[in-house]
Amino acid sequence: MEFGGNGSIPFPLNAVTADQVIITGPAYLRSYSVRDTQNNVPVQANGSTVAPAAGATIATTAALPGGTYTISWTVGLLGAAAAADANNFQLLVGATVIEPSLNPGAAGDYPQLAVEVNVPAGTAVLVKAIGAGTAGVTYLSELEVSPSGEIETIAELLDGSRPVAEISFRNERTASADYGKPGICIETQLNIHMIQGTITGSVHVSYDRD
Repeated sequence: MEFGGNGSIPFPLNAVTADQVIITGPAYLRSYSVRDTQNNVPVQANGSTVAPAAGATIATTAALPGGTYTISWTVGLLGAAAAADANNFQLLVGATVIEPSLNPGAAGDYPQLAVEVNVPAGTAVLVKAIGAGTAGVTYLSELEVSPSGEIETIAELLDGSRPVAEISFRNERTASADYGKPGICIETQLNIHMIQGTITGSVHVSYDRD
């Protein structure tokens, strides 16, 4: 094991997205230096349903990190659509309705106006049918969800279950702290708890006060 400055030992954090144990104590947390590696590329999703029931999901993303996003979406109908299929899609963030679609009750693809919305952490973006679709008619939708604002990464360093340090990122996308000697005493084990996002970097610990 290579020792860092002031006799501390570096422990790497490699693209951490979930909780993990870093070291077992007793020990002293001397410092940390981490970088946000959260992926800010657009998220895409598409789906289709034949004669959907009222409230049926047509397309959905996975759960997203919290932040501001621009949502581009398209709806489509395939088959002998009727008047009941006009404007029968709606865009949602989780359970919150953002807006209904604007489309005729006829077969075709209908791009919708893009919207910018705030998405809470762990929430999906969905397109659903409002009412029941006409028998034999296929409902289709495509989504592209692009970050348009700051997507925050948040983590905690814990002594067992007790928080000892909070980590979050702003525009610089890095965070560090130096606790000097002896540092923060870790009585049980040093854990990292990921609240949202992905980080990489290292923490430095020592097993004595000197």
